[in-house]
Amino acid sequence: LRALIRGVASTKDSTVFKVLERNPHWDNMLVVADWTGSMYQYGAQLVQWHNMRLSTQTSRVKHLVIFNDGNDLRTAQKKIGKTGGVYYCKSTEIEEILSTMEMVMSRGDGGDSPENDVEAIITGLKYLKGHDEVILIADNDSDVRDLGLMRSLSVPVRIILCGKRRKEIHDDYVRLAYQTGGSLHTLQEDIEDLSSLINARQPGNTPN
Repeated sequence: LRALIRGVASTKDSTVFKVLERNPHWDNMLVVADWTGSMYQYGAQLVQWHNMRLSTQTSRVKHLVIFNDGNDLRTAQKKIGKTGGVYYCKSTEIEEILSTMEMVMSRGDGGDSPENDVEAIITGLKYLKGHDEVILIADNDSDVRDLGLMRSLSVPVRIILCGKRRKEIHDDYVRLAYQTGGSLHTLQEDIEDLSSLINARQPGNTPN
């Protein structure tokens, strides 16, 4: 992790870098990041991007929330809205972020596939005021455990989709972005108009 942040090591995937660079209008960012095992490289990209811009005060990351889906709870113990394992980095300084990330890693790496994305967003918005949207770094290969909670969200969710196994965009993230008035962002493109994706996935329709 520290090698990635310091630029000593690198990742083959540059999704987070590319999306952040394509969207300079995202300002005062509240970033909520899936910090389970398969997502470490993507969270590290975010922090590396942030670190590269600290000296010039051009980072735009104002708050960072990371979640590990339950602190190593067994699947049967994970309750919707109360799964836990959601943490706020108290400072945007690199050492504070790294220490928090390492602590969260030590407490659990997710276990099962579904993640508590919406609980993490709700927690971030509850304690971190003044944000008109949320940037979610999500695992496109995993289901959203608590999608039913999304009706309580009142700000757009901009979703950066990571992961390599699933080629199409996961339905859960299409629904989350659409219902909140948000958007979807992949390595190749930014999808602001979600109506065609939603229509294509209605019963009886064939996806494009």
